[in-house]
Amino acid sequence: MVDKIRVGWCEHSVSVVGGAEMSTQALINNAPDNVEIVLCPANKRPKTEDIDVFVIQNCVTYKKQWIEELSMKPVIKQIRDPWYAGSPTLRRWLLDNSEVLIFSSFMQYTQFSYHIQNSRKFRVIPVPIQLDDFRLAAKNSTERHGTIFAGRTDTFKGMHSVIDWALKNKEPLNVVG
Repeated sequence: MVDKIRVGWCEHSVSVVGGAEMSTQALINNAPDNVEIVLCPANKRPKTEDIDVFVIQNCVTYKKQWIEELSMKPVIKQIRDPWYAGSPTLRRWLLDNSEVLIFSSFMQYTQFSYHIQNSRKFRVIPVPIQLDDFRLAAKNSTERHGTIFAGRTDTFKGMHSVIDWALKNKEPLNVVG
């Protein structure tokens, strides 16, 4: 029997639900039975004795004062796209001190790799996307060529990286978003 693991879950509250929020909720909903999620909103710092590990999602509303709590336990940070926002001191601390940094793609990791001192502490875990609709559409299609990018497209969502990749690889690219 494994003891219950208490995960301090740090994620800012937003009015718009996007991909980060949906995949975060999927992680919470599918936590193993021996994991207890302790929500840690930005305005309420937890009792660290009640936490075994912190998982940090989008945290742009968290202040650098959180470093005091975070430094007492192991930290796992999932790098999300609004990385440019929030406390620069906290962001730097997370890059330098997290036990593991999780990226959604290797391309995303390469954008951060020059910031990371210990490259052994990263993992690439793709965002969970229900692919059945895409597979069905591909199966019913009589014509298929190139690569498709499905998602929100703007400067901070890595659009330039997708275009650079397509140009470098001379790959036709369809963008849907």
